[in-house]
Amino acid sequence: MLFELTIFASFAVYHLLIGCSLFLILTLAFKLFKFTAELKSWLWITVFVVSTLLPFSLFVDDVRPNTYATKQTDNLTNSSNKSGESALISSQKFTEQQPNPVEWNVPSKDVLAAMIWIYLFLTIWLIGSCWRGVSVIRSAYFTHKLVSKAMQDDKRLQFTHISAFPIFMVKGVSTPMATGLLSPIILVPDAVVERFEAKKLEPIILHEVAHIQRNDLWVGLFQEALAIIFWWSPVMRILNRRIHISRELACDMRAAKQLNSGKNYAQSLVDCAQLMLSQHTNILAMGLFAKKSELNQRVNEVLKIKSNRTPKTITTIIACIALAVSSVAAAQYYAPKINVTNLKQESNHYSSMSSIEGEKLVNIIRRDDRQALHAMLATGMDINTPFSGEGTALLLAVRHGNRQLMEDLISMGADVNQTSEGDGSPLMEAVILNRLDLMEYLYDHGANVNSKAFGDGSALIEAAKRGNIAAAKFLIDNGAHVNMGVAEDETPLINASQSGDLAMVTFLVENGADVNLGMEGNNLNGPYFRTPLNITRNKNVTAYLVSQGATEK
Repeated sequence: MLFELTIFASFAVYHLLIGCSLFLILTLAFKLFKFTAELKSWLWITVFVVSTLLPFSLFVDDVRPNTYATKQTDNLTNSSNKSGESALISSQKFTEQQPNPVEWNVPSKDVLAAMIWIYLFLTIWLIGSCWRGVSVIRSAYFTHKLVSKAMQDDKRLQFTHISAFPIFMVKGVSTPMATGLLSPIILVPDAVVERFEAKKLEPIILHEVAHIQRNDLWVGLFQEALAIIFWWSPVMRILNRRIHISRELACDMRAAKQLNSGKNYAQSLVDCAQLMLSQHTNILAMGLFAKKSELNQRVNEVLKIKSNRTPKTITTIIACIALAVSSVAAAQYYAPKINVTNLKQESNHYSSMSSIEGEKLVNIIRRDDRQALHAMLATGMDINTPFSGEGTALLLAVRHGNRQLMEDLISMGADVNQTSEGDGSPLMEAVILNRLDLMEYLYDHGANVNSKAFGDGSALIEAAKRGNIAAAKFLIDNGAHVNMGVAEDETPLINASQSGDLAMVTFLVENGADVNLGMEGNNLNGPYFRTPLNITRNKNVTAYLVSQGATEK
């Protein structure tokens, strides 16, 4: 479940970041340049769609192993003496070896720590979505009854200049509105019809016609469908608000232009608003007023109709496509991707099967009981979920030196790079056992020599700790970064120096280890900064490091 929660948290963060960024960009553009209400409405709708769908495009399923621990900022200090040039080259080599930070997700460790709060949020989310869904169903039922009643009573209204859509007088609504996705009609409250003569009623009807012509009924349905799922999102609420305001203004402009009089249309708005003392907002219909507080803004905009021009359809389409394409391109180029494969590894790193299942798995591996293992997997156990204190099934097989079982587990889907919190990785275990044959086998089957296990180090760090030069040589020859550090475990050279292993220190330096590369971290005693020179207590190691240009204390 940790994997699914991390996926959700990562998606939510991207949704909020993308939505906020596009909102700010569009708001700034509207302040700097003149846009019509028509164009604004469609640009806001474009942002609404992009902020909802774009985060999905950032999910990738890349099998490349990646280091998922939070990257520690390494402090590189170059010597100013005669060996400084060598240290600088080594530092540059380290920088070049590091992959660009193109992948990101909410750390599973943080999700695990906030698990209770996330479950609480999901519960509230579910309740809210159900409530919103019930509201939509009730609204749909109410609208259906209104339409059926209108058809049954057949109190059709006729207007000289409006004949495109049926117009009915009905009871039960407080504002004129357009409804009906496939067969649009316009419903007008009986009180409005009785109060206004046709000439004053016509502007209001033209507003509803504009909603139908703009396909606002379909767009509104799409908005509401997403609102059921994303009701919790402040971005969606803000964008929905902007869409509504600009959409109403766009319809006002269309209606006023058909009348060739912004003044007459504005007066109709005021007269109609005065009649409406109560409001019933129908979600699946487009009404004249959703909020009476918008009346002042709409009247002012309509009175400036001479300075507003309706953009051509092709212009609106091009603008919306340009906004969507540029947003997608920018996100694909600049935004880090969410690597589902690596995220799964990370989630499993912090997950753990129950003690009952774990003990059962350990006993099965010890007995080398393939039948029992298959039966356990058949119950739905994830072969890559570790058992705290023991590790994954593959790691256990490595620990027991059972190569045949390793082969079977890999064929069953065991991930050779799956780590376990506190237990490391299969490759690290092979290094600990000093089994070069197992290291070679794991490497041949996709083991990443640069994989990090947060809090446990890396395979090369394990080799450095144990003075295993053969293992270190194998790892470096196959691409291990000699200067790659792990938070709280530092670098291979720092570990070798701390152990006072002159042979290993010499080997690492000869293979490009930076003698001045330090790392910051935190432990029970507070923050620290360690380098190969300030961590060692061995005089021979100290003398060698200084001879190689080490100066960082």
